[in-house]
Amino acid sequence: MVKVKKQGNILFVKGIVMNHHFEKVKSLEDVARENKTIVIDLGELELIDEYGVEQLFRISNELQRCGYRIELFNAQEKVLTRLLKAGIVPHKKRRQRAG
Repeated sequence: MVKVKKQGNILFVKGIVMNHHFEKVKSLEDVARENKTIVIDLGELELIDEYGVEQLFRISNELQRCGYRIELFNAQEKVLTRLLKAGIVPHKKRRQRAG
């Protein structure tokens, strides 16, 4: 199961994102209404399936076309591999952890 915690313009994504869990990650559309830059911290995301990556890519592209900046950080090895295969290159820089 996936958990998403919002802290300002940062979304902390934890757990596992499988196809039916992606609805929670869609909260990034809500964050976009409030901020021009959206930071997604993937440091505690253990796994994301292909459908989750496709949806993340689709939503990120839509938001970027509308002028929003999307930044992905701290992807673990399994998650990073899936993101890179989809053409998504996250940043390596560390961000503050949610409490």
